Amino acid sequence: PAPRKSAPRKSAPRNDQTRKSTRGLLAAGLSLCLAPAVILTPSQARANDAVPAASEVTVQHAVAVQPADEALSTANPLMALSDRFTEVADRVRPSVVFIDVAKPAASRTAPRVDEDTLRRLPPEMREFFRNQPDGESRPRPRQQIGSGSGWVWDANGHIITNAHVVKDATRVRVRIANGEAARAEVVGLDDSTDVAVLKVDPERLNLTPAERAQDEARQGQLVFAFGSPFRQTFSMSQGIVSGVDRMTGVLGRDGFEAFIQTDAAINPGNSGGPLTDAAGRVLGMNSAILSRNGGFAGIGFAIPLEVVEPVVGQLLQHGEVRRSLLGIRISDNINVLRSFGMTEGVVIEDVAPGTPAEHAGLQPGDVIVAIDGQDTADAVALRSSVAFLMPGTDIAITVVRDGERQTLRARVGAAPEVASAFEGGAPAVQPAVDALARVGLDDLRAVDQDLAEQLELDRNHGVFVGQVLPDSPAAAAGLADGSVILQVMRRDVDTPAELAAALKRHGAEEPVRLRIAAPNGGARFVVIDMPGED
Repeated sequence: PAPRKSAPRKSAPRNDQTRKSTRGLLAAGLSLCLAPAVILTPSQARANDAVPAASEVTVQHAVAVQPADEALSTANPLMALSDRFTEVADRVRPSVVFIDVAKPAASRTAPRVDEDTLRRLPPEMREFFRNQPDGESRPRPRQQIGSGSGWVWDANGHIITNAHVVKDATRVRVRIANGEAARAEVVGLDDSTDVAVLKVDPERLNLTPAERAQDEARQGQLVFAFGSPFRQTFSMSQGIVSGVDRMTGVLGRDGFEAFIQTDAAINPGNSGGPLTDAAGRVLGMNSAILSRNGGFAGIGFAIPLEVVEPVVGQLLQHGEVRRSLLGIRISDNINVLRSFGMTEGVVIEDVAPGTPAEHAGLQPGDVIVAIDGQDTADAVALRSSVAFLMPGTDIAITVVRDGERQTLRARVGAAPEVASAFEGGAPAVQPAVDALARVGLDDLRAVDQDLAEQLELDRNHGVFVGQVLPDSPAAAAGLADGSVILQVMRRDVDTPAELAAALKRHGAEEPVRLRIAAPNGGARFVVIDMPGED
């Protein structure tokens, strides 16, 4: 078949001379990017901004002629910034340590496979599994070698790292940037903050303590992360503070989290290394990453220095962290807080009997707004204010109760003693009367002395919920089978009829706050979004 005829191009074809001129202009343009700055004289301006022919262009030096490498290195803000980064690296590197850790590793020997299972395997796999040793003859566990990072706390040989780096370690060895290495012992660690303190002989290593920042991290602040990711020792990455006071849940329900979030690259092996400001002063300690594949994904977390310092102080003094508690359960649900007409503060959900909180006169529904005059805008701030106080410390607690602000005095107690006041069993589910199914509450029954004894409840009032219907407003609010509803908008309810009447007083689709005793013990607040009328 005949070839297709394409439509002629409107632009004139280029000849060889045109191509040569174009290449010449491109070459001239590239050289001007690297050469000393030039300007065109006013007489060379064209009304139509067309590029003049190369032969018509004359240049006039705007600055004195310098060699290209000298021109790039003088009066160049990028070079100045690069020099500042290098100065930070030189300042911080001597205080960073690489940590080698040996831990017990579980045996990876395959389990014994029975003959019926073997017959179903391909022939080439049968002999492999048939020859596996049984449980009594399996090899003993070997050591697992890991690594992390740390930084020098003081000239006495104390080094700070993450608790998860050295927990259960049988051997810890540290190395500083000049190559010197020494064995280290674990002085103490705290799982709740993921902080650990090591000790080396200061005579063995030439230690340089890190400089610590005086101010807390601020969003947008330039930061550097130091450490040894994937055993690439004494590495440095740069980013900004993406956020502060982040809670991830990585430390569990008993953890104290107020992480600095950063986009500076943090990877496995960075754990325990310092996060510094632009002057090389430590703002926090690298601890965790948010990642789908275990590698850097732009979201890393560091423990702020204001959390690290009091923990280190107690580990050095006692070898452990001795925390204080008031004896309250608190809510971090913003909807619960707003239901009290507040935007900042911490709602008390329950007060344990015989605790410092009860002796101080604190009540469920109080909103704590300050401790010793320092604002407690959220649960993180409150826990940090109380937890690191020594047991027996007297504090002033400012609360808002029924719209009125008042200050109460309390003497905090030791955490284990206070925590035991909240222990309790989970009640069994019992059939009861049908009521309030539209909200998702079923099998309801008044809690009296007999029911409390029968179900081993720790209180003898309220409305027992035998079943919470799935996909209901009650389930969405967090109620579970076996909960006991104690109050509706601060009014006590002791029968299903009282509960129904209390909910009916509120309009359709209006949030309603309940105070409940959860099946696992302790009371808390929940907010139910009431369903619309059918």
